[in-house]
Amino acid sequence: MSSAGLTTALSVLDGDDVVHVARVPVRGVITVSIPVGSRFPAYATAMGRVLLSGLDEDAFRAYLERVDLQPLTGHTVRDIEQLRAIITAAREERHCVADRELNQSLRAVAVPVHDRSGVPIAAADIAAGTGTRTLDELRAMVPHLRQCATGIETDLRLVSGP
Repeated sequence: MSSAGLTTALSVLDGDDVVHVARVPVRGVITVSIPVGSRFPAYATAMGRVLLSGLDEDAFRAYLERVDLQPLTGHTVRDIEQLRAIITAAREERHCVADRELNQSLRAVAVPVHDRSGVPIAAADIAAGTGTRTLDELRAMVPHLRQCATGIETDLRLVSGP
């Protein structure tokens, strides 16, 4: 699951949070260490936003009505309409970035992992410290991350049968 020499993680949506379910760390001078089982509010993460983009319109509307956008950092999205626009863009672009919204020194990019019917069931992401990768450098990793997601989708089809 490692992608482009950076730590890669796989997360699922659990209620209004994302939960890390797998992680492939890469050793380096600066590493992002988010252990399996960690939970984060979906609105503040690239992986959460990718998963929210896969919700049907009724479920997404219900999420927006109940979510409490807490300011985790000074960069965290606090406006529902801005969040709606970010999720809509993630749906269209099939990836999403989050920059210093969960943690002041963390940025990430995520892509969906689909089940056999095309529904996003997980998100694969690459997270990096703000001092190690720019947003443009993370966006350039999207093709690598998509390859990773495609491999996971293929493996899921193999284990779940026809």
